[in-house]
Amino acid sequence: MKYKLETADIVFLVKALSHIPHTHKLLALQNIVGCLKMGALLVYMDYPYPHSVFSLVSSHLKEVCKSRKERYRLKSQYSGLFGCSNIATCRANVKVFERYQRSFKINYKKKVKFVIQPANYLFL
Repeated sequence: MKYKLETADIVFLVKALSHIPHTHKLLALQNIVGCLKMGALLVYMDYPYPHSVFSLVSSHLKEVCKSRKERYRLKSQYSGLFGCSNIATCRANVKVFERYQRSFKINYKKKVKFVIQPANYLFL
């Protein structure tokens, strides 16, 4: 996993941190950021945006662009197919960060699960 992060040009962190307990969010983000190569992009898509966690790694990530909090309305075609209705709306913050500072050491005691996609893109 570490090699995949070190060689990725873009890492997508989609709806991942919101599912991690608050006490482990910083550790998960530090593990990801610590492996990113200089100039790699981290695309964060989630809600809510954990300001306190990202502020602690702000010396290693530079915000490149962001979108405001949006509410998306989704077309629900298969309502009730699996015994429950589909989610019809979603909120998301989108921020793009660039890795820019080298001196960053990580203690890899805890493992974080990732989903890996082919090529130089990594979806988390």
